[in-house]
Amino acid sequence: MSLLVNEADLYIVDEPTNGLDINGVAWLKGVFSKFRKEGKTLIVTSHAIKELEDGLSHYAILSGGSIKAQGSLAELESDMIMIKVDDNQKLFNFLMGKYNASLTGDYVLVDEEIDKQELLTLLVNNGFTPQEFRKQKRSLIDIFNAIEGKSNE
Repeated sequence: MSLLVNEADLYIVDEPTNGLDINGVAWLKGVFSKFRKEGKTLIVTSHAIKELEDGLSHYAILSGGSIKAQGSLAELESDMIMIKVDDNQKLFNFLMGKYNASLTGDYVLVDEEIDKQELLTLLVNNGFTPQEFRKQKRSLIDIFNAIEGKSNE
C-alpha cells in the first residue's frame, strides 16, 4: 500500500478495506488516526460505510455525481424515532405531509426533532397503535439510504 511508502500531506484511497480481515481494518483505522493527528488530509471512497464510520473526521455522501450531505459524524447523525404499527405503509402515508418520514423495512422513521409525546398522541388519536416506538441514532447508512430512497434491508 502506497500509504506506507510515500510521505505526503494528502492521500486519496479507494476502497481501502477491500480484502482486509478484521485485524487489517483495525490496523488501517490506526493509520488513518495517525494521519489525522499529524494534520494530513485523507480522502477515502468506500462502500464499506460501517467499517469506516468511526475512523474518519468528516464525511461526504455522494449520489448522482454530487454531494448530498457532508459534515462530521456528529453533524450528520441525528436522533430518529422508529415506529412499528400493523400497517406501516398507511402510517407512512399519514405522516408524510406532517413530518420528514421514511419507510424502511419494518419501521417508519421520523428523523427530525419533534415532541415525542405529541407524536405518540397524534398516532393514537388517529387510530394507530404502535407496537414499537423508540428513539435511535441515525447512522451514515440510514442517511445514505434516505438520500437514495432505499430501505435498510
